Amino acid sequence: MRYVILTEREEVELTRVFNTSNSAAVRQRIHCLLLSSKKYPTTRLMELFGVTRITIYNWFNDWEKRQYESLLPAIRTGRKRKLRDIPLEHLLRLVERNNLDMDKSIQEIEETYQIKCHRLTLVRFLRKHQSVLAD
Repeated sequence: MRYVILTEREEVELTRVFNTSNSAAVRQRIHCLLLSSKKYPTTRLMELFGVTRITIYNWFNDWEKRQYESLLPAIRTGRKRKLRDIPLEHLLRLVERNNLDMDKSIQEIEETYQIKCHRLTLVRFLRKHQSVLAD
């Protein structure tokens, strides 16, 4: 069995963060660490939190390496924009040239740039860059 050893100060601080955090994932990790420090077996923690043994051990390892920083969820970059390779000016001219007809614009984007995109993707992109459109 593997347990996390916490100092009294760490327990107090973790309890404070547990009571004030808005993130369920952070509270879950803290709860797991606190129970482990009270010698709860890993199998019991797995049942309580509905995760695998590997996940529990990853939480323990992260805590040992990065302490409080390990409680925060990892920053994710998200999906890359589909229209990122098309210069904004080209895209705006293309749409204007097609009299704001999105279907024709999408067809021209596919032919010119070999990028397939949905009508809503183009509309969202144009809305996002609305300040440029207004100029």
